[in-house]
Amino acid sequence: RMRVRAIGETHLLPDDLQDAIKRVEDATRGYEGIYLNIAIAYGGQREILDAVLDMARKVRVGELRADDVDESIISEHLYTNGVAIPDVDLIIRTGGNIRTSNFLPWQANGSECAAYFCAPFWPEFRKIDFLRAIRVYQVREQERKRAASRRIVDLLAACGHAELEDVADHVRHAIGKRDMANGYGGAVRKSHVNQI
Repeated sequence: RMRVRAIGETHLLPDDLQDAIKRVEDATRGYEGIYLNIAIAYGGQREILDAVLDMARKVRVGELRADDVDESIISEHLYTNGVAIPDVDLIIRTGGNIRTSNFLPWQANGSECAAYFCAPFWPEFRKIDFLRAIRVYQVREQERKRAASRRIVDLLAACGHAELEDVADHVRHAIGKRDMANGYGGAVRKSHVNQI
């Protein structure tokens, strides 16, 4: 179950399409965990401009203090209307264009967001295209985790050998205390700690 949201200047769309969007949004309103944002009549710069204009109006009439504007206040004024959704993890761009076209510039979480580009336009988008997009996301997540691990190892290596030995001694000591408390006893091998 996923919550479906249409984002963009949907008021510019024909009435029958606005009604269809409302029905889908209403039917999925109670779902949480997975969110599908479908951009219709959408522009990222326009979304931010509309948020700024709305906040300026609220400041002018006294509903909002300018000093209170922060990231969360801006998020509340975007087309997602303050719905508590996490940062975007994956952008799927249909139609063969290999660019994000300023899509969700605030929510896309910078370099942490994966992007999948495919030739079919949205109406022809198939299950296999979706599964390929998910695979792109999975690979991106694996790369991100590996990069984070490499940064940690590099940082530890930069600390120097003596400090690494201090860390290893503390780990050996902690493991030894745990083993004693669990009734295992005995010494902890240094090679075990070096593999941690």
